[in-house]
Amino acid sequence: MFQERIGVLNEKEIQNRLYGGYGRRAASSESEPSAPIPAPTRSDAPDRRADASQAPQAKTGAPKAAVHPTVIRKQKAVSALRLEKSAPADAPDWSEAEAVSRGLEQFRSELSELQKRRAQMKGRLQRRRQKEQPKSKALDRLSARLNTLQQERRRLETRLKKAQEPVQPTRVVRAFRSQLTQMERERRRLEAELKRHQEPVLPTRKEMEALQVEILRLQQERDGIAARLTETGRKLVEAGERLEAHRRSVAPKLEQLQALQSQWPVLQREQVQLANRVRELEGLLGIRQEALNRLQADRSRLESALQLQQERERLQEKEAQRLRREMETATLERERLAARLQIQGGSVASKETALTQLQEEVVRTRVERDRFSREVAGLKEASIPRESSLKESHNRINRLVAERQALQTALERRRPSAAGLYFGRMKKLRSRMAELRRRPAVPTRVHLTPRVIQPKPEPTRTWIRPEEAGLSRTVSEGRPVSVAALLGQRVNWTGTVVSLVILAGMVVYPLGFRLLQASPASMVGEITPYTVQVAVYDVETLADKAVGHLQQLGYPAFLNASPRRNGKLRYRVYLGEFVTSQEAEEQRRDFLEDARFPNFRDAFVRVR
Repeated sequence: MFQERIGVLNEKEIQNRLYGGYGRRAASSESEPSAPIPAPTRSDAPDRRADASQAPQAKTGAPKAAVHPTVIRKQKAVSALRLEKSAPADAPDWSEAEAVSRGLEQFRSELSELQKRRAQMKGRLQRRRQKEQPKSKALDRLSARLNTLQQERRRLETRLKKAQEPVQPTRVVRAFRSQLTQMERERRRLEAELKRHQEPVLPTRKEMEALQVEILRLQQERDGIAARLTETGRKLVEAGERLEAHRRSVAPKLEQLQALQSQWPVLQREQVQLANRVRELEGLLGIRQEALNRLQADRSRLESALQLQQERERLQEKEAQRLRREMETATLERERLAARLQIQGGSVASKETALTQLQEEVVRTRVERDRFSREVAGLKEASIPRESSLKESHNRINRLVAERQALQTALERRRPSAAGLYFGRMKKLRSRMAELRRRPAVPTRVHLTPRVIQPKPEPTRTWIRPEEAGLSRTVSEGRPVSVAALLGQRVNWTGTVVSLVILAGMVVYPLGFRLLQASPASMVGEITPYTVQVAVYDVETLADKAVGHLQQLGYPAFLNASPRRNGKLRYRVYLGEFVTSQEAEEQRRDFLEDARFPNFRDAFVRVR
C-alpha cells in the first residue's frame, strides 16, 4: 500500500515526508542541492508509471532493453553514498525509506524479467510463424480451392434456378442438387480446417531448446564460412598478384612469338622452294644412281665373265702344255725306235711299216697342235673386245660417280635456313613415326646366305635362278625405312629409336669363300676375297632391313652371322667382295664420302 502511494508522489513531497519533523533542516534540505533523494528513488515513480502503462502492450509492442544487474548494484551504491553524505548527524531512522527503495528495486527486477520473457515469447512467435509458412501456403491453396468451389456453387445455383420449373425434378436436376450438397459439405470442411490452421500455436519448451541449439549451430557455421571467405579472398589476391607477375614475365615472349608468326609465311615459302629444289636434285640423283647401279651390275657381270675367261685360258694353257709334252714324248719315242731299228736291224718291210706309223703319229700330233693353236688365237681375239668394253664401263662408272659427287656438293651448298632445317627434321620425324606405325606385325625372316643385287620396282619375294647368280637362294625385300636410322641406330619392339648396342667401324675382312658365286664348302683351297664391314647388329630384322636398303641404294651389301661367346648370333653387314685389299679400301673410302651416311667417320682397314 505504501509503495502504491509513494509511486505517485513527487520529489518534494518525499522530502517533506522524510524530513518533515526537523523544521529548518527540512527547509534547508529543500534549498540545498546536495541532499536530494538518490537517483533510484527519484526514478521509481516514472518507471512504475511507464511499466503500468506498457503492461497491456506487452504482446504487441517491442520489448524494452532490460536493466543489467550490475547497473542496479552501482545505482544502489551511489544512492547509499549520497544518503551518507547528505544525512544530518541527528537524522531519523531510515528503515522506511530503505524499505521503499528495496521495494522499488524488486519491482524493477521483476519488470526486467517480464521484459526478457516478453522478448523470448516474441522471438518464439516469430520462429513459429517462419515454421508455419508452409502451413500458410497450404491455407492459401485451401482458400483458393474454397473460392473456386464457391464460384462453382454459385454457378450451379444459377443454373438450378434457371432450370427450376413447376414440373417434377428431372434426373439432371437431382444430379445438380446432389453435386451442390457435396460441394457445400466440402466448403464447410475446408472452412473448419482453415479455422483450425489459423489458431495460434505456441511453441513448446523442447522446441525452443532445439531452436536455440540450431541458432548456435548456424552461428558457428556462419563464423566458419566467414573465416573461409576471408582465407579465400586472401588466396585470390595472392593468385592475382602471381598472375600479374607471370603476365609481365610472359609479355616479351609473346612479342617474340608474334614476330615469329609474322615470319611464318615467308619461312613456309622458303621451305616449299627448298623442298622442290631438293626433290628435283633427288630425282636427278636417283636417275644417276639407277644408271650407276646398272653400270655396276654390268661391271660385276663383266668381271665374272672375265674371271671365267681367264680360268678357261688357264685351262687351255694347261692343255697346250700337256699336248706339247706329249709331242716331245712322241718325238723322243720315234728317235729311240729309229735308233733301235738301226742297231738291231731287220727286214726292210718292217722298217718301212714302223716309219709309216711314226710319220702318221707325227702328222696327227701336228694337226692337233695346229687346232689348239687356232683355238687359243680365237679366244685371245674374242677377249680383246671384252676388255675394251670393260674399260668403257669403268670410264662410264667414273663419270657417273663424278656427277653424283657434284650433285651432292650442290645439295650441301644449298643449305636451308634454321627454320627450314627444323621443319625438315620435324617432317622426317613424322614420316619415321608413320613408317614405324605401318611396320608389319610379324617381321620378315632373313636367310643367312649371301645377298644378290636384284633391284625391283616394288618390294617382292622372288627366286634367283642359278644361271644368274650361280646358286639358288631367297631374297627378302622389306618395307622402306630410313637407312640413317638403321645404320648407327636400331628400333626396339616398342617402336622407339634407341642407340645401337654393338657398332663396329667399316673394316675390310677376308671372308674365306667366294660370295655370290658358290657355297663355302665348294671353295676350299681357292683365293680368299676381301670385303668391307659396315655395321654389326644384335637383331636379325634390323640387319636384314639395313642390307635391303643398301642394295636399293646400289651397294652390293650382304649379311653374315657369327656366334658369340654367350651362344647368341651377331649379324654383320658387308659391302661387296674384292680380290685385293686395295680395292676393298677404295670401296670403303667411297662409302665414307657418301653424304647419306654421316655416322661412319672413324672407319679403319683391318686385314686378317
